[in-house]
Amino acid sequence: MPVLLTFDVSTNQTAITQELRKLGYTHTLHDSTNRPVYLPATTLVTHRAGATAQTAVDDLRRAINNVNALTPVRIVLERAFTTEFGPAWSGIFGVATGL
Repeated sequence: MPVLLTFDVSTNQTAITQELRKLGYTHTLHDSTNRPVYLPATTLVTHRAGATAQTAVDDLRRAINNVNALTPVRIVLERAFTTEFGPAWSGIFGVATGL
């Protein structure tokens, strides 16, 4: 089941997003007609087998720790929300920006 992850960090959101992309997270999911849905900048989705809301939080913490180990400015996790979701969802389709 897909898992959505959305987060705010104190700085360097791009580096965190890049770390999460290495773990298979993307900024895009697809609707029932396979049309792409572009997610907001700090919202990602994973379709990884066995992924749960808790593993998404763990992945986020790991990504922050990895980036903090390489940069002099400490990144602080301000908030995060994860949820597993199924086929019954609705949204406003956007365009890809800054991906």
